Amino acid sequence: MNLTNVMNDMTGAIASSARSSPLIGVVVLIFLAFLIYRKPVFFLAMFFLGLLLAGVLYIIMNASTSGVAKKERLIQKGAPPSMSSDLKDYLLKR
Repeated sequence: MNLTNVMNDMTGAIASSARSSPLIGVVVLIFLAFLIYRKPVFFLAMFFLGLLLAGVLYIIMNASTSGVAKKERLIQKGAPPSMSSDLKDYLLKR
């Protein structure tokens, strides 16, 4: 999963929800503008906290994707011939 794909998906989801209910989008924009104007420190703290959490989520997703790909390669490669058939069946079912 690429960061560009994640950003495209997020902006697409935001744009589609704004198109489906424009009143809610306008209210959210007004609320964000109010927060920026009245409490800029709070807004920036929440913004950077959101960025931090998005970065952690991206790292977790990237690590899990590479782990799944490695597991699939190992399954396609097959078990070594010396492995018992019960263990081989167990690993192929996972």
